[in-house]
Amino acid sequence: MLAPNADLAWQIVAGRDGLFFSKYGLGQPLLATIPILLAKWLRELLDSGIYDQALYLYAVSLFNQVVTAATGVLVFLLAIRLGNRVCLAVGLALGWGLTTLAWPYSKTFFSEPLFTACLLLAALGLLAYRQTAGRGRYGWLALAGLGLGYAVLTRVAGALLLPPFLVYAAWATLPHPEGAPLRRANTRFAPTRAVATGWWRSALAAGLAFGIPAAGCLALLLWHNVARFGSPFDNGYTGERFDTPLLSGLAGLLVSPGKSIFLYAPLTALAVVGWPRFWRERRAEAALYASIAAIVLVQNAKWWSWWGGWVWGPRMLAPLLPFAILGLGPLLRASAAARAAAWALGALGLGMALLGSLVDFNPYLIEVHTRYEQAGRGNADPDIYWHLSTSPIVEHARRLATGRDISVITFHLQRIGFSDAQAAGFLVALAALAVAGVWLLIGTTEALDGGGERRCPIFRRKSRSNK
Repeated sequence: MLAPNADLAWQIVAGRDGLFFSKYGLGQPLLATIPILLAKWLRELLDSGIYDQALYLYAVSLFNQVVTAATGVLVFLLAIRLGNRVCLAVGLALGWGLTTLAWPYSKTFFSEPLFTACLLLAALGLLAYRQTAGRGRYGWLALAGLGLGYAVLTRVAGALLLPPFLVYAAWATLPHPEGAPLRRANTRFAPTRAVATGWWRSALAAGLAFGIPAAGCLALLLWHNVARFGSPFDNGYTGERFDTPLLSGLAGLLVSPGKSIFLYAPLTALAVVGWPRFWRERRAEAALYASIAAIVLVQNAKWWSWWGGWVWGPRMLAPLLPFAILGLGPLLRASAAARAAAWALGALGLGMALLGSLVDFNPYLIEVHTRYEQAGRGNADPDIYWHLSTSPIVEHARRLATGRDISVITFHLQRIGFSDAQAAGFLVALAALAVAGVWLLIGTTEALDGGGERRCPIFRRKSRSNK
């Protein structure tokens, strides 16, 4: 429940009993209570003059950074299950995390990072279920159902992604040899009557394992709608439509100088080239990932605000990025030229991510909208994204070069009541955690990737000769 406020006019809507409510999903606020509770515990533990509200805001500001890190782990685990060696899986995870929109958005409180993590959790659970034997595999299905259901609870638009996930889930329960990897259907496998009977039982158990957590999340979504607006199907977006001409929206998201996904995440261009090879190697996953990308792209191309509002890059396309990156595996394994192209495009993507992370996007957007209004040209959106001279990419580069509107993460813990010793200890602990993480990553990669000539070149050690 919120009080009406002109500054929140686009974010709150009138609901039951004359009250105003946020129109956004329940999933992110629910999980965001965790850092608040941790901050409260820390406040009581330190028993110092820490300002409660500032500490809570600081804790919540770290939410998407933790979510983004966890999402990188999900990308890595999926890459491994898709048949990539550990070295390449690490590269794909880092490629997603450092050369796309993931890094800049980790500094915001947008719901795209959590929504993306939930979709990846669903995809991982379904793939692991298909590749795992025994009753424990149903735990993976429950995880997949929870991920998919929570994705919709976070962003109701995720309901459009239910069909491809459900089709993939149904395919995964077909009577192929148990535990067979999802590379392609085994057409030589002819199930007997006993096998078919067992399959029905397995399918029922699978449906319950997947459906119960997903249904629980959807029931919570419907209850939340009723509590706010009096109807289970009223989500607060009444009056907002999918009325952008499809070709116009697609052009904006694909080729415009201000919002093209290929500019903000150049590796996606290579992913398009590599998709046919991914299809030949793993058709089920290639079909699922392509369906996710196509639905997200078309859905947001039709949305009235296809540019995604005041933000760096095409915000609403962020959920398709890890699935595009994961499809690069087969191409990168097969082609040295593709690997060279990936390094080049990754470097460009890293530069774009730095522009989005180091420069605050708000001051420029405020300035350009003010100029449009003063000139009597109306709303600057989406006109500024169609011209190179007003593209945020160009303007961020200018501001970075002149040191203007720099937005580097800094720690001013003393301002919210920490003592100098406590603030220094916090920074030392973070540095130690970062060093331990890098050490663990390198050590685990070496151990899992094997020794000898098969070891990943970036971790290979030169043997010392005794001669």
